[in-house]
Amino acid sequence: MGNARSDVAIERQVRRGCLTVITRWSALSVLCLVLMPAASVLASSGFDLVGSGARSSAMGSAGVTTADDFSAVYYNPASMVLGRSTVGAGLFFTFDDAVIRLADRPPGYDLPDLGINSPAIPSIYRVRDRQDFNGLDMLVGFYAGATTDMGVENLRLGVIGMAPLNQLGSQQTFFADEREQFFSNQLHFDLIGDRIYQQIIMLAAGYRIFDWLAFGAGVSLNFATTTNNNVYLHDATNQSALDLNLDMRLDYRASPTLGLLFWPYRTLRMGASFRGEQYFSVQGRNEIQTRGLHETEDFPVYQDFNLILQYSPPQLAIGGSWQNDQVLVSLDLTYSLWSHYPNNHGQEAGFEDTVTPRAGTEIRLSDIHFLRLGVVYHPSPVPPQTGRTNYVDNSRLVGTAGMGHRLQVLDSRLILSWFFQFHYLMPRTELKEALDEYPVCAPGVTALCDEVPDNTVDPATGQQIEEALGLQTGNPGFPGYSSGGWLALTGIEIAWEF
Repeated sequence: MGNARSDVAIERQVRRGCLTVITRWSALSVLCLVLMPAASVLASSGFDLVGSGARSSAMGSAGVTTADDFSAVYYNPASMVLGRSTVGAGLFFTFDDAVIRLADRPPGYDLPDLGINSPAIPSIYRVRDRQDFNGLDMLVGFYAGATTDMGVENLRLGVIGMAPLNQLGSQQTFFADEREQFFSNQLHFDLIGDRIYQQIIMLAAGYRIFDWLAFGAGVSLNFATTTNNNVYLHDATNQSALDLNLDMRLDYRASPTLGLLFWPYRTLRMGASFRGEQYFSVQGRNEIQTRGLHETEDFPVYQDFNLILQYSPPQLAIGGSWQNDQVLVSLDLTYSLWSHYPNNHGQEAGFEDTVTPRAGTEIRLSDIHFLRLGVVYHPSPVPPQTGRTNYVDNSRLVGTAGMGHRLQVLDSRLILSWFFQFHYLMPRTELKEALDEYPVCAPGVTALCDEVPDNTVDPATGQQIEEALGLQTGNPGFPGYSSGGWLALTGIEIAWEF
């Protein structure tokens, strides 16, 4: 009888050991195989807005020292060493009432119709009317992650990925000045919106150096697309008929993530993390050959372009947390180098660096129920838009809440978590500066500019054209605009700790 019981115990132990080995390997390999083909844009800007993991998202994303599961791949990879191996996944949904209201244009500023003498397309020929911006598209998002020690003491490897479910992604470019009148003829939010409609994957490793110190490092892979387009026009007067060949290449750009965690006492943790700049780029050249123009010196015509999308600046975050058996309190500060920000067309935008404070708490209500709360203040990096440009962004005051529920299953734990975030976009109004004399629109001009120079003359008479006098602009942001509203997110997550 004793031998039989011993055999059963040994069999159970073997099965448990096999399960542990399988889990360690599959937690990372399966997730990578599932997410890697879907990653058309790899960066962390979606996590900058939504947060990483349900627990930290409910605690104001103050996760530099408190995130110890797969969410730590984003916040601080060194923190993974203090958690158990974990596999988890979640869904989240966004709702919003984010608006941009354009001030009414006074008469007398439209671009006049001067016939063939018009230096710009007259305002009456706009393809789209100037209009307000009324809300972002709703997003249904999915994320998944895993950490494992791979059987190596003091080591932890992790991966996390995010992807939208109601669309494969969204990448749009806009001009921040008068040129946008020829496209959407709207203003757009620069730092919310498309930044969350993308796929994300981050990989990291953490290692416990001493009993009180750990180091972590990770990487985000950003796609860089290069395309050379060769165009042949049969007839310059009918450019809707053309022959086109594409030469497109997709390359990777790696951005580092580094982290340190220091815990001198069981109840106290301090840490820091750094994330490099991340963005998706599209660059290349158009080569255009037009029949009938082959004897001109400009044959063929070359057009270079360099587009930057979903930019996240270099970020340095420091944090500290204190906890006892009932309460955990966490405080973080994130310094973001927005002064590095390029606009969609690779030009310096003139943004300012920001410091974002975050605070979060987790309160043990019972052995299995935990309440989580947080608050964040995101100052806008966008300076007053009194000149030519119309970058739109609002400082945000964010309140977060959620709960976690832990269920013991044999030697493992199932954790069901949910979170809610409310982002209040603090109202902001911009008015264009009135000048005695407006410069002519040209590269490098930052003031509100005149699209029809005052010295425009009629070539037939040599006389100055009266309609060209004064300021003529189709800038969608003239004479001003206001922005505000709110953004809300809610999500649910299930995770398995083993």
